Amino acid sequence: MRIVTAPLKQAAALHWIPANPAVGITLPARCNVKKGSQAVEAYSPDEQKALAAVLDSRERRGFAAVALMLETGLRVGEVLALRWCDVQLPRRRLTVRATVVRLANKKQSFVQQDAKSVSSNRVVPLTPPLSPCWKV
Repeated sequence: MRIVTAPLKQAAALHWIPANPAVGITLPARCNVKKGSQAVEAYSPDEQKALAAVLDSRERRGFAAVALMLETGLRVGEVLALRWCDVQLPRRRLTVRATVVRLANKKQSFVQQDAKSVSSNRVVPLTPPLSPCWKV
């Protein structure tokens, strides 16, 4: 909403448009937004083992991030927004507080300081399969 309304407000202030058409527009409450259900198809056990073997090789920089997502269920944006202060290695957990949001053109992104929803703010345990990542 801010991405759309800010330029309109500026254009109205500079008299490029007669009035800001976004004045008075409000977003619907989250409880009123209906989401359709999506079918989720998981990897077979053999596919999971093959993927885990590739990720364990750590041949590429992003492999650890993908392993973290698979093991914890974190979203891509949540992993990208992690900071070292969110990771508590001695306690083997991390805190999800923010997410990276890509704009519609996919060329720009920013860290949204709040997680996607209230329930998205959470503490996630680092499990034994992630042990190569968190040994201190």
